[in-house]
Amino acid sequence: MHSVIFSQWTGMLDLISQGLDPQLSSLGLSSARIDGQSSLQSRRNTLERFNSNMGCVVMLATIGAVGEGYVLLPLFIITQPLASF
Repeated sequence: MHSVIFSQWTGMLDLISQGLDPQLSSLGLSSARIDGQSSLQSRRNTLERFNSNMGCVVMLATIGAVGEGYVLLPLFIITQPLASF
């Protein structure tokens, strides 16, 4: 099952990746990432890999960098760090 984890902050994606990638790798799986630093071509390539590679099961993405259409996935997660409001 493919999943997308969204965050507004790249730092949060870094933390998630640090914990997630070793776990995925131990299962022979991988993740992909798109954020504001990704070029448009890199975003296209990453989306293609995520959509066509069954071993690439998690997409880490900043909210503004991906666009729309992922609501149709079985699982998507929106994360935000704890903050005082």
